[in-house]
Amino acid sequence: MNVFGRMSICGQISQYNLDKPEPGTRILSQVLVKQLKVEGFIVTRFQNRWGEGITQMAQWLREGKLKHRGGRDRRV
Repeated sequence: MNVFGRMSICGQISQYNLDKPEPGTRILSQVLVKQLKVEGFIVTRFQNRWGEGITQMAQWLREGKLKHRGGRDRRV
């Protein structure tokens, strides 16, 4: 991370029902030293823009700017 960098944190749903947190890197020392701004977000905050997001992601998939893996290959 760059000094004064910004991070968006999401994807913690996998941790919700664990008895103890998964082992892994802890970032707080870097947050302090690099003076980072960390902001969490939840997808439902942007629920009113859901259609816009689907349209944009479909375009990125068609252009090859966004890749997906797993499941069957669907045309967008």
